[in-house]
Amino acid sequence: MLVGEPRLELAGVAAFEGTVTGRDADTVAAVREHIDMVRRLARGLVDVHAFDPARPLILSAGGSMYPDLVVEGLRGDLDHPARIVLRSGCSLVHDHGLYGESARGPAVRPAMRVWSRVLSVPEPGWAIIDAGKRDLTADPPARVLSVRRHPGDSPRPLDLVVDHHNDQHGYVRCVGADLAVGDILELGISHPCLTFDRWSHIPLVDEELRVIGAVRTCF
Repeated sequence: MLVGEPRLELAGVAAFEGTVTGRDADTVAAVREHIDMVRRLARGLVDVHAFDPARPLILSAGGSMYPDLVVEGLRGDLDHPARIVLRSGCSLVHDHGLYGESARGPAVRPAMRVWSRVLSVPEPGWAIIDAGKRDLTADPPARVLSVRRHPGDSPRPLDLVVDHHNDQHGYVRCVGADLAVGDILELGISHPCLTFDRWSHIPLVDEELRVIGAVRTCF
């Protein structure tokens, strides 16, 4: 910020704690320390009257994994009105992987699935599906949640992980699972924002996998 620049105004302090992952004690402590640093910085700026007293200052952080820790850490009296802004974009749909395993706070459930068909079972213990890096987030790999032999069938729960992806395909290690060519797999993803990036429109489907609408992405 340029001191004395009339066209600029300090509005608040923003940070991003989402580069760490996990919920072990050391990680949670690191996130809390990071958020506490934001509060200390904001408090110091309040003390030197760096903010317009007529406007609330903005305190913002935003990993989708720690919204509870962010709110807990940014709340409190700063002797200045404050507005807390969460930038947890992945909370719009949540996920079955990275955030689903680490996020806490209000009960949320994943709203995005990727549906794929088994194209080949080339050898025992392996199946090739028609969903690759052009279709979904591949890091971490997708999880197989259920399988249907036909679109109208009831889903059969399945707990597998896509071993790896290339551009057009996924490779599922399926030792002990009864998968056949044509089976429909329900995939749960991590990092939903990277799946948004692959699609200009995301279909909405009902319980029988009939398309009933579409969501346009602006990514």
